[in-house]
Amino acid sequence: MNNEPRSVQKANSYQFEAKALELDKTVWTDEVLAQGYEKFFIRFWDQLNKTTNSLQVLEAAQFQIVRMPSSRTEPIKLPFDILSFELAGSDQLFSKSEFLRSLKPWFEKGIRLSQSEWRHVGFSPPTQGRPARSVIEFTLHLQNVTEMKKWTIQGKLEATWDAISAGGDVQASEMNREASRKQIPISSFG
Repeated sequence: MNNEPRSVQKANSYQFEAKALELDKTVWTDEVLAQGYEKFFIRFWDQLNKTTNSLQVLEAAQFQIVRMPSSRTEPIKLPFDILSFELAGSDQLFSKSEFLRSLKPWFEKGIRLSQSEWRHVGFSPPTQGRPARSVIEFTLHLQNVTEMKKWTIQGKLEATWDAISAGGDVQASEMNREASRKQIPISSFG
């Protein structure tokens, strides 16, 4: 139990709040700034979770260029008829419209995003002559229910920001993909 008078407690509370605000402006400046950029991916993730048409969410997202590895390694066969491979090679550049066009055949075949995860794991604040950059780890779970196929795509996105409200260039790296043609019974993991 605190025996200090209420006026002293209130003054201490104000001092604590002032010190916290001062730390936000000095020690935690980059962290507070990173949280502002992270909001782009939080909103994006929320929108993906609310829709059955993830292509519409991508169309509305603010980005200009996507860089992705241009080739993949030979698949490695895993148990349960799972194939795993990594995307590698030199970067292939896509404008936003080209990137969206490259995804349309997947949607036309009935492939849908069933779940995604996004983690803002790195941030470099803007400096003179260099925009802010973020590193986002992602996992995408795709499925085609009619053909009983599933895919998991994991990787990192490096976002170069034009402004805090709009993403600029997005570079996908360290990507790998696993595909399965079988339903894996839950008892297999027990």
